[in-house]
Amino acid sequence: MSNEIIPAYRIYCIPVIPSRDLINTLDIKVQQIVKRPPRLRPNSFGYRGLSEIRPTPEGIKGVGVTADQELVLLKNGYIELNCPLRNRLFQWKKEDYGYTNMDWLYPYAVAEMPASFLRMAKALYELAKVRGKIQIGQEYRNIKGFILVSGHPSNPFFKFNENDFKDDHIVCKPNVVDELFDENEAARTLIEEVYRHFGFDRENVPEITEAWSWKEH
Repeated sequence: MSNEIIPAYRIYCIPVIPSRDLINTLDIKVQQIVKRPPRLRPNSFGYRGLSEIRPTPEGIKGVGVTADQELVLLKNGYIELNCPLRNRLFQWKKEDYGYTNMDWLYPYAVAEMPASFLRMAKALYELAKVRGKIQIGQEYRNIKGFILVSGHPSNPFFKFNENDFKDDHIVCKPNVVDELFDENEAARTLIEEVYRHFGFDRENVPEITEAWSWKEH
């Protein structure tokens, strides 16, 4: 049995007052949403949908189309996405920026993981007519020594301000929103907290809504 510590990403959301049969996970419309997330940006560095779905007594589990992503959707409204951090999304272009023998968090992935996941979650909650508060959480596990660079990768000064993570984990404070939450704003809250854990001020967080095509095309 391997004792390897694997750096991993996790994001979840759940109605504050869940119901046992809130979401019909066998509904073809539900499965279409998790297979093909809404407003999916071409070449996205976030959640791209599932290539395989397996029913469980509690709901469904799915295998992502890329980067070993795994999704859990339960009938009570709980949704969770897990993804290893040593993959081509989070480690994209690290050699180009001089991090060949190091781990880093590519800013596009840091932003698009929560944004794409929350779009999908909101679409599911709208289909199920969920009412009330939603709790959102995000974690980065086993990332001691990982590098994060401030700013947008298209900026000519990108890579001039980098910090490495000194602790082991980032566990973002759970964010409670209502059922009409704005996916980009909720994602932005999570992203800013990640940058704070790396020692960056709010102004070091890249502006992403327009530049990274988060809005619907």
